[in-house]
Formats: sequence, C-alpha cells, structure tokens
Amino acid sequence: MISVRSTEPRPSSRLSITIAVIAALDLTLIVVLLLIDKVQVKAPEELAGVGLGMPLTWVTQDQGIDPPLPWRTRFLSPWENPTTVEWVPFVCNAVIIALLLAGAWFWLQKMRVRRKSHF
Repeated sequence: MISVRSTEPRPSSRLSITIAVIAALDLTLIVVLLLIDKVQVKAPEELAGVGLGMPLTWVTQDQGIDPPLPWRTRFLSPWENPTTVEWVPFVCNAVIIALLLAGAWFWLQKMRVRRKSHF
C-alpha cells in the first residue's frame, strides 16, 4: 500500500509555530516600546526615578545627569544609570501585547477564510 503524505502542516504544529511567532513579536514590541518611550522631567528630583515602558511603566532609572530643565529623556544605558525592572508590570505588558497580537492574527485568519470562500 502506498502512503501519500500531505504537505500541509498538522494543526498542532501550525498552532505551535503561531504561538512562537506571537511570543517573539511580543517581546520585540515590549523592548521597542521601551526604547521609544520619552518622559518629560521638570525637576531635578524626578531624574532619580525616571519611569519608562509602555503601556505600563516597568523600568525605573536613576539618571544622574544635570540637564537644563525641563528635559525630555528616554531609556539610557543601564551600565551608566542604575536601572530597576518591575516584573509584574512587565508581565502585564507582555499579556496585553500578546492578546492584541493574537486578536490581530485571528482577525487575519478570519479574513483569509472569507476571501477563500468567495472564490
């Protein structure tokens, strides 16, 4: 008996790949959002605890610089500026962004199925 294998990946492997891609995009977006976040500092005391990260603040830096105020700052080198990471907001950011990415993926799949059914 000749067995013919399908070239279509199994649903379980397709789901695993989708989860891995969403997780990689999720972490990438969290880091990108941290790097593009900017904060307005109006007083010298605020430089001791600059909170960064979107949508929730999850990194705090002590930016011991003496800029002219008001100052618009961003994430600076963690080797030169003491940095604290708050893990609960980080995980919340990961969940929020993962849900948005998963929702977008399901919406795209739904649109793809609709388009196929029209042809």
